[in-house]
Amino acid sequence: MPVHDCDPTPDQFEKARALVAETRVNGGLAPLDLAQFYKDNEIARRDPFSPDAPQPPLGTWMSQECLFAELGVAEDWRRYHDDRAWLCELGKSYNDKAERIVGRRLLAESPPQNEYPETKFYTTFSARKTSSKTNRIT
Repeated sequence: MPVHDCDPTPDQFEKARALVAETRVNGGLAPLDLAQFYKDNEIARRDPFSPDAPQPPLGTWMSQECLFAELGVAEDWRRYHDDRAWLCELGKSYNDKAERIVGRRLLAESPPQNEYPETKFYTTFSARKTSSKTNRIT
């Protein structure tokens, strides 16, 4: 018998033990019907506070900043921003891993199409001092 209301009952403890054992057999992944999960997630996303929602909506979506930790790649932010081919290659590697775990490819594998053109601030904001006496700037 539990000592406190929040202590697990023997039945709850046994269910938890069985789940942990099954998770260990599956390489650390708990059993989950991914197709049903995503169907239920779509329902929950339409109205997250509905009492009819089968689950809370998944509120986390991945961005490419997770690549370094998830793939064990050394952080290289300059390359991250400048080498689109490399970033797409990392995205594909991540997606191969994610698809085995969550059933979906989560990150883009092609370069973004809406990139801004390279800016040249020096042409807009350049100034030249013409006279040291007047401190006039042109």
